Formats: sequence, structure tokens, C-alpha cells
Amino acid sequence: MRLDRGDRIRAFHIARVFAEAGYDVEVCAFETGRSAPARGVLESVASRFDVVTRSGAAAAMAALPALASNTPLQVAYYRSRKMRRLIAGAAARRPDVVIAHLFRMAPFALEVKGAYRVLDLCDSVAGEMARSLPHRRGLSRLVYEIETPRVRRYEVEIAKRFDEVWTVAPRDREELVERGAPPEVRVVPNGVDPTWFETPRRGMKRDGLVLFVGHLGVPHNADAVRFFASEVVPLIRTELPHAQFVAAGTGAGRSLRSLERRGLVRLPGFVPDLRRTLEEATVFVAPLRFAAGVQNKMLEAMAVGCPVVATPIVNAGVGAQPGSEIVLAAEPASLAAETIALLKDRDRAERLGEGGRLLVETRFTWNPMRSRAEQLRRRPVGGKSP
Repeated sequence: MRLDRGDRIRAFHIARVFAEAGYDVEVCAFETGRSAPARGVLESVASRFDVVTRSGAAAAMAALPALASNTPLQVAYYRSRKMRRLIAGAAARRPDVVIAHLFRMAPFALEVKGAYRVLDLCDSVAGEMARSLPHRRGLSRLVYEIETPRVRRYEVEIAKRFDEVWTVAPRDREELVERGAPPEVRVVPNGVDPTWFETPRRGMKRDGLVLFVGHLGVPHNADAVRFFASEVVPLIRTELPHAQFVAAGTGAGRSLRSLERRGLVRLPGFVPDLRRTLEEATVFVAPLRFAAGVQNKMLEAMAVGCPVVATPIVNAGVGAQPGSEIVLAAEPASLAAETIALLKDRDRAERLGEGGRLLVETRFTWNPMRSRAEQLRRRPVGGKSP
């Protein structure tokens, strides 16, 4: 099973937690060739799993007419008669709770009448898009300049039509409420699988291994790897020539492959045993220049006791204590200096790793989502328990 993106990881855990809370979970999802490997793991926790298979190119063409409207292109991209029929079939089975994962699925959930409707926004997408603009060029920047104000309006408008709205981090909730979303927006954070908190395997560290993990086709991850490989790695190697930067994950494009050919980064692709890969790293880096929510990659690195160097914007969703749980830096020179310091001082790196591990173990589990699932299950519906 391949859950190679944060949104897919969260979707799986929503299904898993609600199933464990006693629900019969139905999953209705879009599937492309790239997302198909995630099907097996979702099927393992769902009592029913239905998909609509679609071509990305065809969906993009269908979304083009939305340019003449105020509808976000992301919403238009996912318009589908097949999905509406699928949802209508699910609605006929009279579900007690319907959860729309990400705002682009919201229109389908709103068609389910009589159910308690939850919108899992995850992040303030408009906030992340706005922060990404200074790092975009050409057509990508033009599209995002068109899309950002549309998403900004839509997130707030659609949130008002649901019984309950979730985000993963307080910062995202605050951004949405400031723009007019209901103040009852709940923070339901991401967590880490408890099995990751087993005693880390000591002695596995590979000297000089600097690691990044993430889906490399996602803009914020691709930008982070380009930035670190081209601007930070050369600075690190002036002092530690043997240092190696590895960016594990699927979806690497041509620009990242070009950096790999120059020896600035190694791209192993999907790694089947992510925990082992994290345990081998001397330092984990999260040099994202724009982001939202909580980065699962950082939580997983902390969970195995790997010391983390990150930009302040990444830590905004986590709130780790600089110096004892995380090291923060933003500019190439400071990122290089902090990474070099941890590569050289194994004792300090280990102390930092233990601090991060304790933070995640105490604050980032799936228990808040489990509690909410149980509360919703006890909620009376039409005079009877759901």
C-alpha cells in the first residue's frame, strides 16, 4: 500500500478511526493511475469502497470554462456526473455522518440530506497559495493569481453550509475565522501511527545523511528540494564534503532530476520502509518556503527520534520549541550552519531528537479525531442513536 501524500494519509486515518469507533464506513473517491496504489489500504478499513476513475487531462479540459466564473478551478476540475450518481446511491442508504475530505469534495457532500455534514478542510489552502506566489513564475504564477482569491472566498462560503468544519492546525483555523468562516471551526490535528513510537533502532544512523521525505510532485515539496539542493547543499559540502542529501518520495520532475544528475540530491523514489529510512538519517530537513497545516513528514521524523531542521513556516503548524525540540532556520546560510552543527555533534542531535519524539508522542496522536468520532456516534439523530 502506498500512502505517499499527506492528504491520502489523513483520509485513511479518518476512515480507520471512524471504523474503530463502530461506524460502517463507506468511501467514495476519485481515482487516477497515480492514486490507484492507495486503494488497497482504504479498502482495508472501509465496509464499502467505490471509485470514479478519471483522466487528469479530460478533467482539466472540463475545468476550463470555470475561468469565466468565480468558481475555483479545483472545484470545477472535480465536477462529475458519475460521482454525483455514486453519492446519490450512498445517500439512499441514509448515512448518519458524511465527511467531505478537502473543499473540492464539498459540493457532493451537500447533496446528502438528513446526515450530519462535516467538512475536513485540513488546511487554509488560500493561505498556502498566497504564500507560494513569490516563488512561482510564468504560467504557474498567473494561474495561482487567478485561483487564490477564488479559493479565499469559496473556503469561507462553503464552510458556512456544513454542520462542522475541521482544520489540522490552529493557524489555519485562525486564518479561516478571520476571513468570515464560522467561529466553531474545530482543530482536529494529524497524528502518527502509535507503532512508530517503538524504541528506535540505535546504531542505524548513516554519517552525513541529510533526509527529506514527501511527494515530490506537490509544489511546496518540489520547491523545498530545489531550494535546499541548489542553495544549501553546496554550503554544507564546503565544510563536510561527504554529506549526502536524499529526497525520498514519488513524483520528481525534470528540474529535480537535473539536480540529481549534478550530484546535489539523490532521489530514490518511493521507499517501502519509511521508518527505516528515517532512522538511518543523521538529520531530517523540512526547508519549505510555503506551506499550511501540519507536515506529516516532520511528525514522522520526530516520532523516530530524528533531529529536525525546519523553516519557521513549517513549525507554525506544529509549535515545537526551538532549541530543545526543533532547530529553525530560513536562509541558505543559516540552514547550512544548523545542519552542519547537528551533523558534527551527535550528542546534541540525539537530545534534539528525543525532545521532538516526546512532543509528537504527547501532542500529535489520532486521539482527538477518535474522541470526536465517538461524540458524533452518541449524537441523537431523529430521536434514535446513529
